[in-house]
Amino acid sequence: MCMNHRVMKTIFIFLISIFSFFTYSQNIGLTSFATGFISPVEIAHPNNDSRLFIVEQGGKIKIVNPNGITNATPFLTLTNATISTGGERGLLGLTFHPNYDTNGFFS
Repeated sequence: MCMNHRVMKTIFIFLISIFSFFTYSQNIGLTSFATGFISPVEIAHPNNDSRLFIVEQGGKIKIVNPNGITNATPFLTLTNATISTGGERGLLGLTFHPNYDTNGFFS
């Protein structure tokens, strides 16, 4: 009788979990904001700046403006002479100095 009670309790908890999942589920949608990137690995932005800086593993950092248009000229372009790419190598991040708007420092 004890084993049967445990099985029934487990089935009851499972059914309640399924019911809760469908009762409280949410619909999530994605909207494309900007396109045309090759192996993007990070999105960053400096303080007081609404632009997004998209880091591509191959060595480019592109700027996306608030209207979703990507600047034709990259913010930074590194070549094979300055970085090794492929696998887990390449340009993998970007950090802006807290006072980037006045000193222009980033790493």
